[in-house]
Amino acid sequence: MLKKLPILILVLLCLAACKKDPTVCNDENAVNFGMEDSNGGASCEFAINIDENLYDKWKVNYHVVYNLPSNQKLNSLIAEYATFTFVEFEEFYNTDYPINEIEWAKFITGQLGLSFYEYTTPNTETNFTEIEFSIDKKVKYYENGSIDDDLTNKWIQFDYDHLAYYTGNYIPGDETDLVEIRLLDETNFNYNRVIRQGNTKVIEFRSMTNNY
Repeated sequence: MLKKLPILILVLLCLAACKKDPTVCNDENAVNFGMEDSNGGASCEFAINIDENLYDKWKVNYHVVYNLPSNQKLNSLIAEYATFTFVEFEEFYNTDYPINEIEWAKFITGQLGLSFYEYTTPNTETNFTEIEFSIDKKVKYYENGSIDDDLTNKWIQFDYDHLAYYTGNYIPGDETDLVEIRLLDETNFNYNRVIRQGNTKVIEFRSMTNNY
């Protein structure tokens, strides 16, 4: 037994050393300060400062659009499906358990018989979508360098990370075209945009970069 003890200690030390420690965002200025990621991949996210961080052209690296019933929120739908354990979920639906909001959105969209569109811009792509947040408070869309006036909107800032896109038909206080923005670092941000169309709520998610 005594001979086996050193081996047991070595095994325990190896397990402790090999275990991936959680990573926590330690920047007190971040919106996810202190939040832990057990996979060791936590990164700090910062609130948008329009005057410092948003004005410019941004390349759309990843874009997904999905649909939900207009009276439903994604989080409430996730809560319904998340009552399954990982094993139960994968056995019942014959698919991997969603691990983030986008995967949940695509799964739930499919379950509801609705559609979603997804596109990732290849690194070698020369024709891509750019979005410009201009100092005259307009959101301008460019495709291969040419502006699409039909998509250009004005914006008004509600609070530190919410904008409302609007045209001449904008109703103050109406949040049906609200954009939530999260700055990941000085050159990258993500946004969610909600648009109501009849009985359907269209949600856009974009991942964007500034230096390209």
